[in-house]
Amino acid sequence: MMFIKKAVQLSVIVSVVAGLVACADARNYSTAVNSWHGAPERALLQHWGSPAETKRLSNGNHLLVYRVVDHQRYPKVYSPGINVSRLSPQNNNTVVLSKPPLVPRPHDETFWCETSFEVDKADMIVNSRYEGNNCMTTQEGAKRRSFSR
Repeated sequence: MMFIKKAVQLSVIVSVVAGLVACADARNYSTAVNSWHGAPERALLQHWGSPAETKRLSNGNHLLVYRVVDHQRYPKVYSPGINVSRLSPQNNNTVVLSKPPLVPRPHDETFWCETSFEVDKADMIVNSRYEGNNCMTTQEGAKRRSFSR
């Protein structure tokens, strides 16, 4: 009996830890992007592929710009109205408060992330930045996107 209890506790702990590790967040993405500082440009190109854009900078360096854009369409969602009755303290009458049903229209949502790597004249990555509402990855994804020295 004690063995079964310990096995159940261990499986719960393992499940919680696995769930936390699998969560995507911006810290994991930041770790992956920052790992490329000091790496050769050719390694980034082999690992991340061709950039969406290359920009020449005034200091002689250049930027490799990677973009991911995902458009999602969300259907209409019906939210039923609410009727709440309560006793009025002024005259002891029952009052019904109601909220009409909400029927929002379908809408589009855009998820995006733009990541830029600055490459110096020696073809080494010297800086990086990213912005967007979808710049995140799991720990496993960060390992796949990171530079390994």
